Amino acid sequence: MSEEISFETITIKGRVPSQDRDGVAVIRGGRQVAVIPDADRLRRALDQPLEEIEYITNNLGELLKREPTLVEREFWRAVLDFRRSQGKAR
Repeated sequence: MSEEISFETITIKGRVPSQDRDGVAVIRGGRQVAVIPDADRLRRALDQPLEEIEYITNNLGELLKREPTLVEREFWRAVLDFRRSQGKAR
């Protein structure tokens, strides 16, 4: 049985209200595992073909030309798992 993956739009609070920005919380198995500070990034990622998402997930360090953070890795793993689960549901 696979874990349920969901994404929730959140507001990341700045020190002052004018610094507030949209973000996305990655929820895996009912637990928040990552927060991405750019809500539009999720929409762009989910619009990619599954093969492209797999490539990005498997080659993230090479594409970024640095070691990805845990949050970046979790984000792309969640996007990949979510898209794979969507393919099975169709």
